[in-house]
Amino acid sequence: ISNGINGVLVDPENPRDIASNIANLLDSPQKRQLLSDSARSEAEKYSWESIIDRVQDVYEQFTKYRVAL
Repeated sequence: ISNGINGVLVDPENPRDIASNIANLLDSPQKRQLLSDSARSEAEKYSWESIIDRVQDVYEQFTKYRVAL
């Protein structure tokens, strides 16, 4: 989580910090939407489809390297 980008990091031992950040989010629908959109975009990087694509790219690069040897 990137604080203020795709989520909000708080001190879990500090109830005032937690409450203050919750209140800030409740008061700002635009901020909530921005965080939500960014979090979804970040999470999509870890979908099975994305992982498969990245693994396939690695295999393709490896086989090209092996052929070149």
